[in-house]
Amino acid sequence: MSNKARQVVNSSLPVMPILIPIGVHFILVSLVLLSNFLPAYLYVHLILILVGLWACHDKSSVLAAVSVIVVVLVAAVLDIVQLGLYFPAYQAQHGKGQTEEDHTWQIAAAMTVFNLLFKPITVVLVSVSVYVRAGGTLPGRLGGGQERGGYNRIPDSPQHEN
Repeated sequence: MSNKARQVVNSSLPVMPILIPIGVHFILVSLVLLSNFLPAYLYVHLILILVGLWACHDKSSVLAAVSVIVVVLVAAVLDIVQLGLYFPAYQAQHGKGQTEEDHTWQIAAAMTVFNLLFKPITVVLVSVSVYVRAGGTLPGRLGGGQERGGYNRIPDSPQHEN
């Protein structure tokens, strides 16, 4: 495929496969940050959202989409570490569930787990975008509704006589 044809294809690519998971992560991160449950949670997820917006803006960049995958994987590891470090301490301190702060950190912990569980879905959706940006075509209706041509008849080959 020539560069001009690739530019035309890339300029018409939908940004939805990256925009939807980034929007879901934004909502879940906002809900986690209602409490001061995880002190360093904002930093890595702010980078994730910014890199995701970069990938939505620069539709022809494979690097931007791969960067989203890398940041999602790093964020998943950091989420697991932070949950392991801070969840037992908060549970011991606020585990009774008697005040509003007790309920807020429980909701933040649940949203952290939901965000962690959504990350593999994000990786799959962004991987599809990376494949398309690199020049691949998706099968069937996933391929952007491209019309298939008519049946091309294969010319008869001469028969081989033994």
